Amino acid sequence: MKKIVLILGIIFYSGVVVANNPSGTCGTNCNWTIEDGVLQILGKENGKMDDYIYGKNFDTPWLKYKEEIKTIKVTDLDTIGLNAFLGLTNVKNADISDGLKKISGSSFHYNDLEAIVVPDSVTYIGTNAFAGNYRLKSIIIPDSIVSIEHGGFYGIPSQTAVICKGKCEEIRKILTESGYSGKLYLADSTQCTGSNYYWTGGMCNNRPTDGSMIECDEGWYATNKDVCEKIKLRYTIPEADEATSNDNENMIEWIFE
Repeated sequence: MKKIVLILGIIFYSGVVVANNPSGTCGTNCNWTIEDGVLQILGKENGKMDDYIYGKNFDTPWLKYKEEIKTIKVTDLDTIGLNAFLGLTNVKNADISDGLKKISGSSFHYNDLEAIVVPDSVTYIGTNAFAGNYRLKSIIIPDSIVSIEHGGFYGIPSQTAVICKGKCEEIRKILTESGYSGKLYLADSTQCTGSNYYWTGGMCNNRPTDGSMIECDEGWYATNKDVCEKIKLRYTIPEADEATSNDNENMIEWIFE
């Protein structure tokens, strides 16, 4: 009888250790661990996550710990797998290191993200990759993007500030096709110069073809096609979600650090 009690005690103790420090593999050259509410996905040598097929027996290795996971950190990875973080409804932050190339479909579907920065190395965002993040305030998309599949941003609020660093007209078209209907902001007003666009202090608009739009110096924006007014406020990216107004008291110049 004493042996049975002792064995049960060891099993119970072992269970506590595993619950507090869960870890394992999750693909080619890819490991995961959870500590202090952070799900860490760590790759090496172009690590690639497994795909997880959603269905009756859907179960990513970390799904059972969804209540305690608040942050996702992805480091030294080439590909985030299909449905990788689907349903982690308490996740508010995602920290993705540069070098990532592919964010597969539904990777961050039904998280609770408030902001995300897509690394400059990413070329592909899959179907529903960021869908269902109803609290998302801002997302930065690099000009490295080649494809955003339909529904990539489905269900995010229309007031979400989508900020592009370049190729903004291409990204605008991709976003419209993927179901996003909100505003698109440029990273820097200087990207609005030239024959096609003009800067309104918060957005880049198509320039009239009749030559009626005047040019404004740096730090100023064109209004009513013939007046330059000074940009009133400057925001760094972490504060960008606070700046959504186009009125004269809240003109925006996006500053990247």
